[in-house]
Amino acid sequence: MKKTIRLMMAMLVMLVMMVVGYNVMAAGYPVDNPYPGTPQDLPSNMWMVTSTKALESYAKQQVCFANSYGGSAGTILPGGKTWAEVATNHPDIRVIQQLLSNEELSFRVLDPEADQFFYAQLRDQIGYGLFWGWTQYKLARDKYGNWQVPNGATTVEMSLADQVPICVPGVQYAYVIATNEYGQRQYVGLPVGNQRIMYYTSLAGMKGQLIVAGAGVQRKAYDIGTGDEIPSTPIDQAVQAAIKGIICLDTPAEIRSNPESKNGKGLNPLYQVRMTSPSWTEMSGKTTEGEYATGVYVRKVGSWDEPVFYPCVRGTAFVPLGFDVYDIWFVYPNFGNDEPSLPPWWYGGGGEMG
Repeated sequence: MKKTIRLMMAMLVMLVMMVVGYNVMAAGYPVDNPYPGTPQDLPSNMWMVTSTKALESYAKQQVCFANSYGGSAGTILPGGKTWAEVATNHPDIRVIQQLLSNEELSFRVLDPEADQFFYAQLRDQIGYGLFWGWTQYKLARDKYGNWQVPNGATTVEMSLADQVPICVPGVQYAYVIATNEYGQRQYVGLPVGNQRIMYYTSLAGMKGQLIVAGAGVQRKAYDIGTGDEIPSTPIDQAVQAAIKGIICLDTPAEIRSNPESKNGKGLNPLYQVRMTSPSWTEMSGKTTEGEYATGVYVRKVGSWDEPVFYPCVRGTAFVPLGFDVYDIWFVYPNFGNDEPSLPPWWYGGGGEMG
């Protein structure tokens, strides 16, 4: 129970820290998009996704703000500070870490016996978190009875964030095609905003491809293992498409339908008939297994009227057709269409693709 309470307190204080940190930055430093203007070409290499350490090195290079916070769930005067580093892409992270180490935080608490927390976070130019960490401790009385922070309690070890913002000017969307040990592929969408891809740390260095879409028709694929761009092969091909089972006829004197049937299953065609002159049309239907049509439906294309049913005698009916376009289909009591099927990669069928 105590462990649960401590965890809840930690989460509450972390939330306060994030609000305080962002508000301090918004009040003192610009947080506008640092890459305005015409979108640039997509990069030729994405080396930072090849491993967790490569991603860590990239994140270290992007640190611009250092933010720390101290207090507890009973803090009435929270202590939080945010400092801006003069230059981005600083080669020595120790300069920024020193900003946290040299400053003192002042805060007041209602219950000095409650668990206390210190947090630290490093952020990029517009406030996205890159590294963060926290520590938990209890205050102790000195020899004069005053509450003090024990020695070493303020040491906070920061770790790489679960999502690292990778700056790609002009990015529109991005996703990863991850391949597991069995060769199965999984599509993982990546959040995109403020010219950044929020790349999941857990995806760094794994087998698969990173797909990035830029402005216009820019699309690039990168090998996550090497970071190199994957060449693509352009293909220009017109697609000849037709709806299965639809037969188009122009002013036929007769319609004879003989659908192939196997154990009562098969494809019952739909006839589209365009009449250039009115006439009586003979219509007959019989499956390859010898079942006669019991009737035929006729519907005028473009009309909301119900189809008209004409009964057949030994599979045959004579139907008057006017100057129009009609959809026509036969009725067989014991003959039905095969169930339609979708390919396994159809987008409505789920996220995993084999």
